[in-house]
Amino acid sequence: MVEKGDTTRTIVVGSLSAIAILLTIGSLLWAMSNYLEHKIKTITNEDEFINKIASRVRPSMIFDDKGAIHVDQGAMQFLEKIEVDHNKGEDIVYINIFPKKHLAYAPLIQALPNNWGGIPTFERGKGHQWLCKYRVVRMDPDFPYRFRLEILN
Repeated sequence: MVEKGDTTRTIVVGSLSAIAILLTIGSLLWAMSNYLEHKIKTITNEDEFINKIASRVRPSMIFDDKGAIHVDQGAMQFLEKIEVDHNKGEDIVYINIFPKKHLAYAPLIQALPNNWGGIPTFERGKGHQWLCKYRVVRMDPDFPYRFRLEILN
């Protein structure tokens, strides 16, 4: 015969065991959540990670009228080379862009602050090439033309 005290004791012990299991699971989930949050904050604050994301989201570069690349933020992974040509007496700069693969849209090109830039005109060249004609006015004759190129894909 089962006594009333044994049944109550079994229910209490079972309830306490269930509560202990739930608290353990809750504590583990809370600890894992805090650990993951800490790891995400650590990784996303690293310069390498930020540069990697920026190069994939908005690949761009800064180059000058000699074709020298000053900053590459991922654009060169899409380009073989860039050639820049300008006549000293003219205010037109010709920029030839040689992509590694087909770019559906012409890259965005902007003259940087030392030059006033008009609106660049683009046309397709041979293969995947883009030809850009850019009218610029040099504000400081001792400073080279500089441009920012962004890949739009």
